[in-house]
Amino acid sequence: MLGVMITVGGCGKGPVATQPARLTIAVAMPTGGPDRATAEEVVRGVRLAAGDAFAVLEADDAQSGVEDDLARLPEVMGVVAHVGHAAAQRGAPEWARTRLPTVVAAPGEYAVIPRVVPPAVDLALCSAALLPAGSYVVRTDGEPGSLRAAQALEAAVPKGFLGDAAVAPGGVGAEAGALHALAGAGDSPPRVVWFGDPGFGGNLLHALRQVAAPAGAKRAGSDFVAISGYGNAFLKAAGAAAEGALVTGLGGKAFDPAFSDGYQRLYSTAPGASAAMGYDAAQMLIAAWQSAHAASSEVTRSAVLAALSRVSALGAEGTISFDAGGVLRPVPCSAWRVVNGAFVAPDPPVQRPRKPAPKGEWLGLRHPAAADPVVGPATSVTPPGK
Repeated sequence: MLGVMITVGGCGKGPVATQPARLTIAVAMPTGGPDRATAEEVVRGVRLAAGDAFAVLEADDAQSGVEDDLARLPEVMGVVAHVGHAAAQRGAPEWARTRLPTVVAAPGEYAVIPRVVPPAVDLALCSAALLPAGSYVVRTDGEPGSLRAAQALEAAVPKGFLGDAAVAPGGVGAEAGALHALAGAGDSPPRVVWFGDPGFGGNLLHALRQVAAPAGAKRAGSDFVAISGYGNAFLKAAGAAAEGALVTGLGGKAFDPAFSDGYQRLYSTAPGASAAMGYDAAQMLIAAWQSAHAASSEVTRSAVLAALSRVSALGAEGTISFDAGGVLRPVPCSAWRVVNGAFVAPDPPVQRPRKPAPKGEWLGLRHPAAADPVVGPATSVTPPGK
């Protein structure tokens, strides 16, 4: 059985039905653990985009077979999936297999489906524009995307680069000691640049501060730069050690009023980057559905899937679309400072130029055709915005 709760997209008033009559955007997110708070913010963004036109169904992405369970519900026209790298890495091939129109809201590189968090190489280019001057060392979680990002950063900012290495999950303490020895007790130790899982990076920063504090090392808060570390998992793992750390990520605070004002009215708080990811993912799914509906009154999932590669939508920061590699474009990036345990005041967004789209298929089109039911009762649905 699929453990789900279905809520009205714009209102969030709780359970309304076990089988909604309206078209539905499913959200496959963690229901517990360190990523839960981030997931809740993503869901809020999805609900804002859904308004009253679509229902929103929440499903636990850790549940075995969740992809097939959602695929069996004809009212589900698309899925916003995951906020954690590990879950997304595991789930991406399964979403492609089901041919459900799916957008991933997690860091990483998933060649078969589109995602609203660009690859680590784009984050490296972001950090190259924002990295303070001086020497630096790079540490990664060893994932292929993180290693490629480290190489891209070295190529972009060769001056001051002192080397890179992957950190084993059980080797955080030893690595912190090695970094402390490299830095010495000088006034200007090299910055540590982290590429990889935000929680893993937070653990490394926490260990580094523990090693440095007893020795009296003069380490400024800005000596640790977490690339794509924006999220609650980083803050939770690092704890007080996160204070002063520089975190680069995608997006900024220059939100479109349609998003920021609507979010404020609905939730009585300002939106963050995670809400913007959910909003962007849902807006692209809705735009794809609208495009497919304009072509035929009977909208199939294959039609929505194909439309994802050619439509654009008004996202949290302006007009967005997916390139041929399934990456959201354009890619603005910003830097946040951790102050009093929270991310504050990013620098003005830096607009990176479009890069050539990576080669390879995406959107699951490499998979053989599967059953392609008509999505929902098309004759009873009014396209949003019509």
